Amino acid sequence: MIMKDSDDWFRQKAVDQAADETAAERGCGPEEVKPYQVAKKLGIEKPGGDFYEKVYDWRRRRQAETSVTGIEVPVEASVAFRAALDQFSNDAMVEFARTVRAVGGTIDQAASLRVAAAERSRDGSEAERMDLLGLCRQVEAERDAALVQVAELTRELTDVRRQVDLLTGRLQQRAIDAAAMLAGRQLASETSESHVEPDAADVTASAAGETQGPQTEMALPMAAAATADDPSVATEPAPS
Repeated sequence: MIMKDSDDWFRQKAVDQAADETAAERGCGPEEVKPYQVAKKLGIEKPGGDFYEKVYDWRRRRQAETSVTGIEVPVEASVAFRAALDQFSNDAMVEFARTVRAVGGTIDQAASLRVAAAERSRDGSEAERMDLLGLCRQVEAERDAALVQVAELTRELTDVRRQVDLLTGRLQQRAIDAAAMLAGRQLASETSESHVEPDAADVTASAAGETQGPQTEMALPMAAAATADDPSVATEPAPS
């Protein structure tokens, strides 16, 4: 065993534990335990005065604990003490039960409030969901109506474009017919003038043959074809 100085074991707790173990090992009372035995138990080579004082303090405390003698308690005092203890126990149980009921009521009230709040929140959420569902249905109905309207407008636009194309073709054909009629009239006028002025008629016929002759020959068949295709176009007979 390694021997140590007493200063290393200055705490009273360590001395008390070593002294208790020494008394238990030797099977003796506190008064028979010697300081050097406790020091040997702790491995102290040269115990000092402070160590002895701690051992004596332990001895006094242990002797005081073992010197307590029993006191005879009268029967009346025991009965009264037991009755008081029973009354105290009953009062304590009544107070405990009252406290438990109050706490339970508070907890139940809080739970009821939470349930009511949850139900209100659920009802509000359900109402919001129904409103949103109704809004979605309204939007879908408006979308379907808009799609139908778009389809109708598309058909009307197609019809209008077809009518515009038809009218444009008729206007172009009428312009061609009018040009042909004008060319025919000019040709007839030049022909009638050629009988009055032979000299001028030669010049006019030559010019008409070079410039308007080919156009007149092309315009007259086109005018005849346009009149046959579109009877609504009114044509005037060429002067003889």
